[in-house]
Amino acid sequence: MGDGLVAVSTAYGSDKGPHHQRVYVIDAVTGGQVSDHYCPAGIDRLVAIVGGRLIWTNEARVTATDARSGKTVWRQGVRTYWGMRLIGDLLYFDDHASTSKKSGITRHIQRIDLRTGHRLADLSLPRGLQGDTFLDSSEISGSVYLPGILFLAMHKPDGEAAIDSRTGHLLWRRAGAEDNGAGNIVGFDPLARPPTVYLNESTRNTVQAVNAENGSLIHTHIPSSRLKGADAAVRGVAADTTATTVYGFDLVSGNRRWRVLEVSAAFTIAEWIDGGSALLVATGCATDGVAGSRCTKPRLFAVNW
Repeated sequence: MGDGLVAVSTAYGSDKGPHHQRVYVIDAVTGGQVSDHYCPAGIDRLVAIVGGRLIWTNEARVTATDARSGKTVWRQGVRTYWGMRLIGDLLYFDDHASTSKKSGITRHIQRIDLRTGHRLADLSLPRGLQGDTFLDSSEISGSVYLPGILFLAMHKPDGEAAIDSRTGHLLWRRAGAEDNGAGNIVGFDPLARPPTVYLNESTRNTVQAVNAENGSLIHTHIPSSRLKGADAAVRGVAADTTATTVYGFDLVSGNRRWRVLEVSAAFTIAEWIDGGSALLVATGCATDGVAGSRCTKPRLFAVNW
């Protein structure tokens, strides 16, 4: 979602080519369809909408297409990477070129300005972070970020680090649990004071709440089960759509804060956090529209935290 538009693409890790994969662009205010066209060839997924353009990536290239016409506006190459992160109008990549036989070595962070398609100068990682390290985007959606901070998952030793996204300077680092190459972050709360990131602990059954700006510990031994179904938290409250009733709960105490009674069998589409607002958008079924295992009254709903 971006620029008042929502795009739904059928091209995610598909090799069928542009004549089999399409993208549908919807006006986020009216719900009306803006366009429907083929996806560009050779892409893996749609990652953003910036300046009225759809931003697509694959392992070696970023492509921008016009959201209305589908025509290619620009292409930009990138070196092989493992992790990718979107912050505002900039798309960041590491240069972790790993293979099945050898771990990659990350030394730089690549940057592309999505408004222009131009490459910016690479950020050099601090020497202590260079190695088996990659941009951590494991469980945080593209619209959830903290301006100015990039998170890095580290292996050997395992842990998490944060760097300034403008200079590459180290902000903090902490020991943590290895997560099979997927990253250590399991939740993010940019609207909390202080902004909070939730990281795996060494037991893998608990998580810790950490100040995203300086790495100081806020809470520890939070049951990881409380973060299931919740990619993001808002001021310490997460939404759970895995149950038949959607509810928000306090991540530290586990106490429920609110419930949505009008729907059941909910499935989260997105969690949008922008400035001072937070919105959970999900599909579900009206409580009087469940017939056995079928839903006769599907619903699309939004909950403001």
